[in-house]
Amino acid sequence: MPVQIHETLDNKTLYINFEEVVTGNRTAHKYSMRTEKQLHYGDKVDGVTSIIKNVDDASGLMDWAIYEAERSGVPDQARRLTKQSIESGLQLHAAIENYIKYGKIDRSNKTFMNWYNRIDETDWKASEVYVFDRTYLYGGTIDALSWEPSTEEGVPGHYVIHDFKTKNTKSYNNYQVYQKDRCQLAAYARALRSMNSIYYPIMEGRLHYIMRDSDKVEVQTIDLGHYEDMFINSWKLYDFVKRDKYKKQKQFRLGG
Repeated sequence: MPVQIHETLDNKTLYINFEEVVTGNRTAHKYSMRTEKQLHYGDKVDGVTSIIKNVDDASGLMDWAIYEAERSGVPDQARRLTKQSIESGLQLHAAIENYIKYGKIDRSNKTFMNWYNRIDETDWKASEVYVFDRTYLYGGTIDALSWEPSTEEGVPGHYVIHDFKTKNTKSYNNYQVYQKDRCQLAAYARALRSMNSIYYPIMEGRLHYIMRDSDKVEVQTIDLGHYEDMFINSWKLYDFVKRDKYKKQKQFRLGG
Protein backbone atom coordinates (compact mmCIF):
# COMPACT_ATOMS: atom_id res chain seq x y z
CA MET A 1 0.00 0.00 0.00
CA PRO A 2 2.10 2.95 -1.22
CA VAL A 3 1.67 6.15 0.79
CA GLN A 4 2.71 9.59 -0.40
CA ILE A 5 3.34 12.63 1.77
CA HIS A 6 1.89 15.81 0.30
CA GLU A 7 2.68 19.29 1.59
CA THR A 8 0.14 22.12 1.56
CA LEU A 9 0.50 25.86 1.07
CA ASP A 10 -0.21 26.44 4.78
CA ASN A 11 2.63 24.09 5.83
CA LYS A 12 0.47 21.11 6.72
CA THR A 13 1.06 17.50 5.76
CA LEU A 14 -1.37 15.15 4.04
CA TYR A 15 -0.89 11.41 3.68
CA ILE A 16 -2.47 9.78 0.64
CA ASN A 17 -2.75 6.01 0.38
CA PHE A 18 -3.15 4.18 -2.93
CA GLU A 19 -4.30 0.59 -3.40
CA GLU A 20 -5.13 -1.71 -6.28
CA VAL A 21 -8.20 -3.73 -5.30
CA VAL A 22 -8.83 -6.88 -7.35
CA THR A 23 -12.43 -8.04 -7.73
CA GLY A 24 -12.81 -11.04 -10.02
CA ASN A 25 -10.94 -10.16 -13.24
CA ARG A 26 -11.09 -6.41 -12.62
CA THR A 27 -8.65 -4.15 -10.81
CA ALA A 28 -9.88 -0.91 -9.26
CA HIS A 29 -7.74 1.97 -8.01
CA LYS A 30 -8.69 3.14 -4.52
CA TYR A 31 -7.44 6.17 -2.61
CA SER A 32 -7.73 7.31 0.99
CA MET A 33 -6.28 10.22 2.94
CA ARG A 34 -5.50 11.41 6.45
CA THR A 35 -4.04 14.58 7.93
CA GLU A 36 -1.07 14.68 10.29
CA LYS A 37 -3.49 14.94 13.23
CA GLN A 38 -5.51 11.88 12.24
CA LEU A 39 -4.46 8.39 13.29
CA HIS A 40 -6.45 6.56 10.63
CA TYR A 41 -7.20 6.98 6.95
CA GLY A 42 -10.69 7.91 5.81
CA ASP A 43 -12.90 5.80 3.56
CA LYS A 44 -11.47 4.44 0.33
CA VAL A 45 -12.73 6.26 -2.74
CA ASP A 46 -12.62 5.59 -6.48
CA GLY A 47 -10.06 7.03 -8.85
CA VAL A 48 -10.89 9.67 -11.45
CA THR A 49 -10.94 7.22 -14.35
CA SER A 50 -13.79 5.25 -12.72
CA ILE A 51 -15.86 8.42 -12.53
CA ILE A 52 -15.40 9.71 -16.09
CA LYS A 53 -16.26 6.52 -17.97
CA ASN A 54 -19.51 8.11 -19.15
CA VAL A 55 -17.81 11.08 -20.86
CA ASP A 56 -16.55 9.54 -24.11
CA ASP A 57 -18.79 7.75 -26.59
CA ALA A 58 -17.76 4.09 -26.45
CA SER A 59 -20.43 2.83 -28.84
CA GLY A 60 -17.85 2.01 -31.52
CA LEU A 61 -15.84 -0.38 -29.34
CA MET A 62 -18.05 -3.36 -30.11
CA ASP A 63 -17.73 -2.77 -33.87
CA TRP A 64 -13.96 -2.52 -33.46
CA ALA A 65 -13.84 -5.75 -31.46
CA ILE A 66 -15.88 -7.58 -34.13
CA TYR A 67 -13.68 -6.16 -36.91
CA GLU A 68 -10.46 -7.29 -35.18
CA ALA A 69 -11.87 -10.77 -34.55
CA GLU A 70 -12.89 -11.16 -38.21
CA ARG A 71 -9.65 -9.66 -39.55
CA SER A 72 -7.33 -11.79 -37.44
CA GLY A 73 -9.43 -14.93 -37.04
CA VAL A 74 -8.84 -14.70 -33.28
CA PRO A 75 -12.06 -14.26 -31.25
CA ASP A 76 -10.41 -12.29 -28.43
CA GLN A 77 -8.06 -10.26 -30.63
CA ALA A 78 -9.46 -6.96 -29.31
CA ARG A 79 -8.67 -8.03 -25.75
CA ARG A 80 -5.12 -8.96 -26.79
CA LEU A 81 -4.58 -5.62 -28.51
CA THR A 82 -5.93 -3.76 -25.50
CA LYS A 83 -3.55 -5.66 -23.22
CA GLN A 84 -0.62 -4.84 -25.51
CA SER A 85 -1.63 -1.18 -25.54
CA ILE A 86 -1.76 -1.10 -21.74
CA GLU A 87 1.66 -2.74 -21.47
CA SER A 88 3.13 -0.28 -23.99
CA GLY A 89 1.63 2.62 -22.06
CA LEU A 90 3.04 1.37 -18.76
CA GLN A 91 6.52 1.04 -20.28
CA LEU A 92 6.34 4.59 -21.64
CA HIS A 93 5.15 5.98 -18.30
CA ALA A 94 8.00 4.22 -16.51
CA ALA A 95 10.55 5.64 -18.97
CA ILE A 96 9.17 9.19 -18.63
CA GLU A 97 9.06 8.90 -14.83
CA ASN A 98 12.72 7.78 -14.74
CA TYR A 99 13.62 10.72 -16.95
CA ILE A 100 11.76 13.30 -14.85
CA LYS A 101 12.95 11.94 -11.49
CA TYR A 102 16.49 10.82 -12.29
CA GLY A 103 17.37 12.25 -15.70
CA LYS A 104 17.66 8.76 -17.21
CA ILE A 105 17.17 8.52 -20.98
CA ASP A 106 16.00 5.12 -22.19
CA ARG A 107 17.33 5.13 -25.75
CA SER A 108 16.12 1.55 -26.28
CA ASN A 109 12.48 2.70 -25.96
CA LYS A 110 11.58 4.12 -29.37
CA THR A 111 8.25 5.57 -28.23
CA PHE A 112 9.94 7.38 -25.35
CA MET A 113 12.66 8.73 -27.63
CA ASN A 114 10.05 10.11 -30.05
CA TRP A 115 8.57 12.05 -27.13
CA TYR A 116 11.95 13.07 -25.70
CA ASN A 117 13.21 14.42 -29.04
CA ARG A 118 10.11 16.57 -29.53
CA ILE A 119 9.45 17.91 -26.05
CA ASP A 120 10.47 21.49 -25.29
CA GLU A 121 12.76 22.39 -22.40
CA THR A 122 10.61 21.86 -19.30
CA ASP A 123 11.21 22.57 -15.61
CA TRP A 124 9.83 19.29 -14.26
CA LYS A 125 8.91 19.35 -10.56
CA ALA A 126 7.31 15.99 -9.79
CA SER A 127 5.87 12.82 -11.29
CA GLU A 128 3.33 10.18 -10.24
CA VAL A 129 1.72 12.48 -7.66
CA TYR A 130 -1.29 11.20 -5.70
CA VAL A 131 -4.19 13.62 -5.22
CA PHE A 132 -7.42 13.52 -3.22
CA ASP A 133 -10.49 15.73 -3.55
CA ARG A 134 -12.10 16.24 -0.15
CA THR A 135 -15.32 17.70 -1.57
CA TYR A 136 -16.26 15.17 -4.24
CA LEU A 137 -14.35 12.28 -2.65
CA TYR A 138 -12.19 10.85 -5.40
CA GLY A 139 -8.49 10.26 -5.89
CA GLY A 140 -6.02 10.05 -8.74
CA THR A 141 -2.40 9.96 -9.83
CA ILE A 142 -0.96 12.84 -11.83
CA ASP A 143 1.61 11.80 -14.43
CA ALA A 144 3.78 14.92 -14.03
CA LEU A 145 3.92 18.54 -12.87
CA SER A 146 6.16 21.30 -14.17
CA TRP A 147 6.76 24.97 -13.41
CA GLU A 148 6.14 27.64 -16.03
CA PRO A 149 7.89 30.95 -15.25
CA SER A 150 6.13 34.20 -16.02
CA THR A 151 6.90 36.03 -19.25
CA GLU A 152 5.27 39.26 -18.09
CA GLU A 153 6.46 41.59 -15.37
CA GLY A 154 4.18 41.51 -12.34
CA VAL A 155 2.50 38.27 -13.40
CA PRO A 156 3.47 35.24 -11.27
CA GLY A 157 4.50 31.90 -12.73
CA HIS A 158 2.34 28.82 -12.40
CA TYR A 159 2.34 25.04 -12.37
CA VAL A 160 1.40 22.94 -15.38
CA ILE A 161 -0.24 19.53 -15.07
CA HIS A 162 0.72 16.87 -17.65
CA ASP A 163 -0.75 13.55 -18.72
CA PHE A 164 0.86 11.13 -21.17
CA LYS A 165 -1.28 9.02 -23.51
CA THR A 166 -0.28 6.44 -26.10
CA LYS A 167 -2.43 6.13 -29.22
CA ASN A 168 -2.39 4.52 -32.64
CA THR A 169 -1.91 7.14 -35.35
CA LYS A 170 -5.07 6.27 -37.30
CA SER A 171 -7.25 6.41 -34.20
CA TYR A 172 -5.74 9.70 -33.08
CA ASN A 173 -6.12 11.31 -36.52
CA ASN A 174 -9.79 10.29 -36.57
CA TYR A 175 -10.67 11.78 -33.17
CA GLN A 176 -7.92 14.10 -31.81
CA VAL A 177 -10.24 15.45 -29.10
CA TYR A 178 -10.74 12.99 -26.24
CA GLN A 179 -13.15 14.52 -23.74
CA LYS A 180 -12.37 11.94 -21.08
CA ASP A 181 -8.66 12.79 -21.10
CA ARG A 182 -9.44 16.48 -20.72
CA CYS A 183 -11.83 15.87 -17.85
CA GLN A 184 -9.17 13.75 -16.17
CA LEU A 185 -6.68 16.62 -16.12
CA ALA A 186 -9.31 19.06 -14.88
CA ALA A 187 -10.25 16.67 -12.07
CA TYR A 188 -6.61 16.44 -10.98
CA ALA A 189 -6.29 20.23 -10.96
CA ARG A 190 -9.50 20.46 -8.89
CA ALA A 191 -8.14 17.96 -6.38
CA LEU A 192 -4.91 19.96 -5.95
CA ARG A 193 -7.00 23.03 -5.20
CA SER A 194 -9.10 21.03 -2.72
CA MET A 195 -5.93 19.91 -0.95
CA ASN A 196 -4.49 23.44 -0.85
CA SER A 197 -1.46 21.81 -2.43
CA ILE A 198 1.97 23.39 -2.80
CA TYR A 199 1.51 22.59 -6.52
CA TYR A 200 -0.95 25.41 -6.96
CA PRO A 201 -1.98 27.51 -8.82
CA ILE A 202 -2.47 25.20 -11.78
CA MET A 203 -3.11 27.41 -14.80
CA GLU A 204 -2.43 24.97 -17.63
CA GLY A 205 -3.16 21.39 -18.53
CA ARG A 206 -1.22 19.60 -21.26
CA LEU A 207 -2.06 16.27 -22.84
CA HIS A 208 0.86 14.51 -24.54
CA TYR A 209 -0.32 12.13 -27.26
CA ILE A 210 2.49 9.76 -28.24
CA MET A 211 1.90 7.32 -31.09
CA ARG A 212 2.82 3.67 -30.68
CA ASP A 213 3.04 2.95 -34.40
CA SER A 214 4.74 6.11 -35.72
CA ASP A 215 6.99 8.95 -34.60
CA LYS A 216 4.09 11.41 -34.27
CA VAL A 217 3.83 13.32 -30.98
CA GLU A 218 1.34 16.09 -30.24
CA VAL A 219 0.83 18.16 -27.09
CA GLN A 220 -2.60 19.71 -26.54
CA THR A 221 -3.19 22.56 -24.08
CA ILE A 222 -6.67 22.44 -22.57
CA ASP A 223 -9.08 24.80 -20.81
CA LEU A 224 -9.14 23.41 -17.27
CA GLY A 225 -12.14 25.47 -16.16
CA HIS A 226 -14.39 24.31 -18.97
CA TYR A 227 -13.54 20.64 -18.45
CA GLU A 228 -13.87 20.92 -14.68
CA ASP A 229 -17.54 21.76 -15.29
CA MET A 230 -17.84 18.70 -17.51
CA PHE A 231 -16.12 16.54 -14.90
CA ILE A 232 -18.47 17.70 -12.13
CA ASN A 233 -21.48 16.80 -14.28
CA SER A 234 -19.90 13.40 -14.91
CA TRP A 235 -19.36 12.98 -11.16
CA LYS A 236 -23.01 13.79 -10.46
CA LEU A 237 -24.12 11.02 -12.83
CA TYR A 238 -21.58 8.61 -11.32
CA ASP A 239 -22.79 9.46 -7.79
CA PHE A 240 -26.46 9.11 -8.75
CA VAL A 241 -25.90 5.69 -10.30
CA LYS A 242 -23.88 4.53 -7.29
CA ARG A 243 -26.55 5.64 -4.80
CA ASP A 244 -29.33 4.16 -6.94
CA LYS A 245 -27.48 0.83 -7.09
CA TYR A 246 -27.15 0.85 -3.29
CA LYS A 247 -30.88 1.53 -2.88
CA LYS A 248 -31.77 -1.38 -5.16
CA GLN A 249 -29.44 -3.73 -3.28
CA LYS A 250 -30.99 -2.62 0.01
CA GLN A 251 -34.51 -3.21 -1.33
CA PHE A 252 -33.55 -6.69 -2.55
CA ARG A 253 -32.17 -7.55 0.87
CA LEU A 254 -35.29 -6.29 2.62
CA GLY A 255 -37.59 -8.14 0.24
CA GLY A 256 -35.60 -11.38 0.28
